[in-house]
Amino acid sequence: MKRAGLLLALLAVVVAACEVAPPASKPAPKSSPLAKADTKFFSGDYDGAEKDYQSLIDGGTPNARAHYVLLLDYENRFVEAVQQAQQAVKDNSDSVSLSRLTRALDWSEDVTGAVTAGAKSIKATPVDPLAHLFYGEALADAGRFAEARDQLRAGQKAAADAYTRAEGDRDWANYYRARGDSLQELNHLELSLKSQPDFPERSLELSRYQSGHANAGKAIQLLRDVAKKAATQYGVLTAEGDAAFLQGNAPVAIELYNSALKVRPNGATATLGLSEVDVAVSRDFNTAHDRLLTALKADPKAGNVYQFLRFLDSLVLKKDPAQELAFAQPPPTDGITAARKDALAAVNATRATVGVGAVAENPALAESALAHGYFFLFNFGQSSLNGDGVHFEDPSLPGSFGHNSSDRAAHFGYAQSSITSEVISHVFIAPAAVERWVDTVYHRYPITAREAKLAGYGEAQVGGHSIQVLDFGIAGAQPGELIAYPPANSTGVPAAFRGGEVPDPVPTANYPIGYPITLQAPLDATLAVGKADLTGPAGNAVDAYQIPPGTNNLAPNEFAMLAKSPLATGKYSVTVTGTVNGAAFAKSWQFSV
Repeated sequence: MKRAGLLLALLAVVVAACEVAPPASKPAPKSSPLAKADTKFFSGDYDGAEKDYQSLIDGGTPNARAHYVLLLDYENRFVEAVQQAQQAVKDNSDSVSLSRLTRALDWSEDVTGAVTAGAKSIKATPVDPLAHLFYGEALADAGRFAEARDQLRAGQKAAADAYTRAEGDRDWANYYRARGDSLQELNHLELSLKSQPDFPERSLELSRYQSGHANAGKAIQLLRDVAKKAATQYGVLTAEGDAAFLQGNAPVAIELYNSALKVRPNGATATLGLSEVDVAVSRDFNTAHDRLLTALKADPKAGNVYQFLRFLDSLVLKKDPAQELAFAQPPPTDGITAARKDALAAVNATRATVGVGAVAENPALAESALAHGYFFLFNFGQSSLNGDGVHFEDPSLPGSFGHNSSDRAAHFGYAQSSITSEVISHVFIAPAAVERWVDTVYHRYPITAREAKLAGYGEAQVGGHSIQVLDFGIAGAQPGELIAYPPANSTGVPAAFRGGEVPDPVPTANYPIGYPITLQAPLDATLAVGKADLTGPAGNAVDAYQIPPGTNNLAPNEFAMLAKSPLATGKYSVTVTGTVNGAAFAKSWQFSV
């Protein structure tokens, strides 16, 4: 019996060890077609790599779709990246596919989804070293730094190729950026470039760092160095143009976009980038119009080109776009149609968790939201759009069609009510935008409001800058119970709030802090909170910031509290007492992280 017990104990140790560090997967042989496609990608031949990946996918090559996802990520094609990653997992839920889904979701700003996928990716065997790294990045983005360190170390230890070694340092740079250590961030970005000098993205990452730290000369020189090596690579040149534009260097952006268009005349992404410079910087609307129209005629299915031109016509040039766009039939609107469906599904899923009814799509609100997104692109960089200003349109700026969301909705025929509410984000896919709003303070309330009945979603993107707009139609105040979030008995609640919300709910906080806990009374009610307690998994009182109703930009019917540190794993209890319109209440509920 003792021998059997010892054997069982040893087996338990082996199983536990496998759960912590499953055997690493081996990279594809260097001579394999998949490895050759990777080599093209990492040398900057994005077009050649994409062609090879698609051929391998069509031929059923294992993990070809998962490898393709990385290319889509780096090209800011996040909707496609998530779709392809989800299909890869559906085809084969191995560590390779799950790790690419982790990266696609994380870079799309769906951090909660990325953490969930990452946890699965390191349990699948054999484990891909990139699974540790991509999961570690997602954990750092979620504010779970101790766990992130463990995963990053495991990934680096298992790294067996240049990309994985470089990616390890790049993900450490992301970790140190989140911790506010810019010197370590720079150190690891330079190490990443040293490990993989021929991959253009390594120089782009370092260029972005230099630009963000007031080293414009170094930033642009890095872009120029890459451009010399990639003079025939459309994808690289376009990405560099996007980087130069976001760094505020329009002349270099123009130069790089034009270089890309020499490689691929009328290419949609470079045309959009150059047209964005025409409109937002040069204010040369007619040149942008002609450029876009030529590109759309070359590719009538280019949805982003179609929408940019449609709103340039209607909002800026003040002409009906229908006649000149009649050749694009059916209109290439599949992308925005799908995004709207995803956005409302995510909103209504959240509303269901707190027991309020679904919102219905309203065409006028949807068109208003989409148009405001393009107004933002047309005026990108204008100081009036900073901070809360993004919700308003200066009538002196081109494309303005209404000062606030109510005015803009009325412009498109919204007549049900003069009351609207609006939330805006700058991520890349609709579900991630909704998740980001729900995971904040001020942007959560419109989504969970009982009085919200109608909604319309719009989004716009050029290169690496984007906007998502969600407008709500608000009915009159309706009686009902207090709405608590996170909902009672919910599980898998995020641990941290990373900040970045405008306005800042806790300006004195050292982010990340605890996930927001909110309470919401009916629209016309006056909520007064006498006491609010948060109890942790060990039964301990948790110190928290509290935002009383009617203060710090909260309405009189809203209350929020946030623990001063990220929440630990386990069950939390919340108890709030006070009055609603003078009537006493006591509300208690629990949720689990």
